[in-house]
Formats: sequence, structure tokens, C-alpha cells
Amino acid sequence: MPSLGSHQFGDRTTSNSLTDVDASGHGPGHLIHVGYPKAGSTFLQSWFANHPEIAYEPSGIAGYRTIWEMVDATTADGDAIRWHVTSAEALVAPPERRADGLVGEVVAPADPRRRAAACARLGMLFPTAHVLMVTRGFRSIIGSAYSQYVREGGVLSLDALAKATDPDQLTNEWDYDHAVTLYRKTFGDRLHVLPFELLRDDPSEFVSVLQNRLALTVHAQLPTRLNPALSQAELAWYPRLSTVLRGAPLPGRLRARAQRAYLRRTRAGGFPRLARMLQTLRPLEPVDVQAASAAVVDAFRGRAEALRDEPSYGPYLADYLLD
Repeated sequence: MPSLGSHQFGDRTTSNSLTDVDASGHGPGHLIHVGYPKAGSTFLQSWFANHPEIAYEPSGIAGYRTIWEMVDATTADGDAIRWHVTSAEALVAPPERRADGLVGEVVAPADPRRRAAACARLGMLFPTAHVLMVTRGFRSIIGSAYSQYVREGGVLSLDALAKATDPDQLTNEWDYDHAVTLYRKTFGDRLHVLPFELLRDDPSEFVSVLQNRLALTVHAQLPTRLNPALSQAELAWYPRLSTVLRGAPLPGRLRARAQRAYLRRTRAGGFPRLARMLQTLRPLEPVDVQAASAAVVDAFRGRAEALRDEPSYGPYLADYLLD
């Protein structure tokens, strides 16, 4: 697998030649995007899927859905492909999944040992891969995490969830120092870290930095904005709707099917018109994300020192409590 060519990533440079490696007969490289959650993963996966020099399949491995696709690719002309991509944000914070596939409740606190195990497994299976890690600043992560919790069928208010959640669970999940140290030890300079804030503020610049780092020669069209934030009405009403659905007087299997259908809809786009109508008919108190965030944000302090000297993070140090 190739090393990157001599080009810049922020202020860093690498000296290995991508062209020389390709000319020697080796195939394209493997890029593993490990997350974080709520840090532009949907945008990136759309970009991966539409880039002509990248092979990517949702929920696949190295651009393949099945082993037979890999077999078939051996007879195809793959000269245009420079990178095979695996993307799963859960790799950096592996969750303990509920047996019924519904997330909406915390099953177990985030466990750093699961992150270490995932990193070790990736290093064993793909020892020469490159890893992309996109982080999100602590000051915005609370509201974004609650939005995702609500999308997944969560029933608690933000205040109630904040009180019920062990602070260690939050800080362990977004402990950037732990994650960066693990992946840098395993993958060395092949770990590439970028801030979500750059993607938020300037998607073209974010993609340009990434394209340069991957030595891509074709500029793919930027995805439209995906996974927009939930409205105040949705944040207020989705927990109520989830509660009603969980208590619906339906047979067990039918209720489970209804819950899954509901979650597919909230994940895909939700019920914004229904939420607005309900909020008009029976207004609920708006969700005050900033107030709840202020109460817990300091628990993250000292968990992002590994990002302080990363070139792309300079304008965003305050977001990571590094000011």
C-alpha cells in the first residue's frame, strides 16, 4: 500500500512518493475514517461515495460491500482509484448496542478499553492504513449529542439527561487526548486529524486540505448540507413522541416494528411539520442547550492537549478549551 506523496497537510510534510509506489505495481491506499460522532461524518461519507478516485461503500470495508465485490474488482480496471475508504464513526467510541437495535437509552458508560481494542484490531488488520479523525469542539458537542440522542428515540429532557449521565461517560467518549495518543502510537504519522469547525465554516477549504493530503487529482463536487440540526420544536416534541410510542397499547412485536419505523424516519429527516404543528397547538418550553452545556463543559477541560499544536486547530482553540 502506498505512502503519501510529498505534499502539505497544514504545516506538515511527508517525503514518501505516492507516484513511485504506484509505479512499482502496488495498489491504492486504504484510508480509515474513524469519526467522531456529530463531526461531519455524513458529509464526508457522501463526499467519499461521489469522488471518482475513491472507492467507498456505506457500511462496507475498504470500499467493498462483500468479499465477492473484492473478487470481481480483480478483473476490473482500477487505475483511477487512489484510495479505498472505510468509514465508521463508532470506531473511535464503540457503543454497547441494545439487543433490539434501538439506541435511545444509555446501556453502558463509554469505555476507553473498547476504543483501545478497536484501534488495536484496526492496526492488526490494516497495519499500513492511514486514519482520518475529525473532532468537534466541546462547546458545541453537548447540544449536538442531545440532538442525536433525540433522533435515536431518547425520552429524557436535556436537563434530565445531563443530571442522569455520569460526567465520566461524556468525557471518556470525547477524550481526544486518549484517542489521538492511541491512534498515533498505532499508525504514526499516518494519523490525520482535522477540526469539524473548519468543515462548518469553510467546507471548500476543509475538502481542499483533505484532497491535498490524499494527493487526489480530481475535485469532486461538495455535498449539500446533510443532517441539519433539529429545530426547537423537534427537540421539545420528539422525546414526547418517543414516550407515547413506547407505551402504545400494541402487541410486543408490532410495537417493536413501529418503533423501528419511527426511528428510521427520525434518522432520515424526522417529522418537522408535525413538530411545528404540535408546538403551535401546545407550546412546550424551548430546550436551552447553552444553559445545559455551561454546566458540564468544564468537565472536558484538559482532554484535547494533543490538538493544541495541530496547524488546522489554531483558530479553534477556544472550542476545545485550549484558550
